[in-house]
Amino acid sequence: MLKRLAHPLAKEKKKAKFVAKPRGPHPLKQSIALSALLRDYLNLVETYKEAKKVIKSGKVMVDARVVKDHRFGVGVFDVISIPEMKMNFRIIPEKNKLVAKEIDEKEAKLKICKIIGKRAVKGGKIQFNLHDGRNILGENSYKVQDSLLIELPEQKVLEHFPLQEKMIAFVFKGKNAGKHGVIEKVERGWRLNRVLIKGEEEFWVPFKNLMIIGKEEPAIKV
Repeated sequence: MLKRLAHPLAKEKKKAKFVAKPRGPHPLKQSIALSALLRDYLNLVETYKEAKKVIKSGKVMVDARVVKDHRFGVGVFDVISIPEMKMNFRIIPEKNKLVAKEIDEKEAKLKICKIIGKRAVKGGKIQFNLHDGRNILGENSYKVQDSLLIELPEQKVLEHFPLQEKMIAFVFKGKNAGKHGVIEKVERGWRLNRVLIKGEEEFWVPFKNLMIIGKEEPAIKV
């Protein structure tokens, strides 16, 4: 269990001192357990016991697939859906916290994933490892640090966003988390790889803290 005040989605201090510790593909500090999301942030249930029951009954979906683990950790750009209530949310980082933004059904079928690794697999194909723990096969032209717009739940690649100038970048961690803008300059070096982003202001961000989310405008609602 985690202390509530240390939780990335905690909005205010409540009676319960602890929340469920998330587990799954996202880093601990960048994720929240489904039970905590339903009870403490979305206020869809009153108690942890009720949240656990709802999730285990198969009423909650993550990225268009039913998840019955109440401690499953959702993170950057994950889509949470509750079909019975016709509600869909996307997890968006903002500064030092995570925000669940409500989206429509069309948006709920889209997700952007960052490529964090790639390797050749049997049959001469290339497997790409994405930031949310999924692996997909794709074109050899895709590179680590690029992003893919995929369709849920099929994982069909709809578009490829390379890390290069003039692309739209979203910062998902660090002091500028939640900001996005156009990449003005890309610097690659043996000590530091970073980009200069121009939005409401100009600022530098290391590759590890950003995700490419579109060409002329964001491909998803952020």
